[in-house]
Amino acid sequence: MIIAGKERRPVYEYWVSEYSNFVFPIKKDGSPFVDPEDYEEYLDWLVDYLESNNLELNDHHKDIISDENMSDWDAGRLCNVLGSGASLAVFQHDMGEGLSYPDDYLSNPNLERIAEQDRVESWIEQLKNFQDCMLEFYNNREEMEAEMISVEDFFVFNYMYQIEHEIYDIYKKRIPPHAATFSDIGWRALLKKAISRTDNFEEKRDALASFHSEYDDTSYK
Repeated sequence: MIIAGKERRPVYEYWVSEYSNFVFPIKKDGSPFVDPEDYEEYLDWLVDYLESNNLELNDHHKDIISDENMSDWDAGRLCNVLGSGASLAVFQHDMGEGLSYPDDYLSNPNLERIAEQDRVESWIEQLKNFQDCMLEFYNNREEMEAEMISVEDFFVFNYMYQIEHEIYDIYKKRIPPHAATFSDIGWRALLKKAISRTDNFEEKRDALASFHSEYDDTSYK
């Protein structure tokens, strides 16, 4: 994905969710999914929703799914990795929660344009310390930096993440009280691609369940 004239790769831990596919699920009787006992029925709904709708991948998600390492994975393995990556992204982007970016930040992603410069400097120092610790696992610093996110890209993806979650917060206000929400909402176009790798309905359900399970497990690690 090209942003400000530079290719920005979607680093696994810093993926960005996308909420244009936010459709609130309801049961066959028109009521929302609420109880854990509703989950199996929700999986049926989700398979049908993903299969029945034309969900377009944005450029960021196109880059994720085009990873050659994932090209021959089956639906279950792909959904499993999508679940862990999506969960890690929440944790990593929370480090930038509350940063104030100018509206045109993507056209000029200069770190000095972020209002909270003390927090920016603190994050840069944390990243440097982390990289120093990780250096022993690489042949040299250049190889390590090629694998890890750059400082500039972190703030680019964090800005994108904040924009998407502002959209999500608007949608959440329309959700009935006590209704269940699910972690797949920001990743549905990718999940549609994933379950298209099998024609078996039960395998599609199991793959989506794997996404949710891995998302939850990673969240608690």
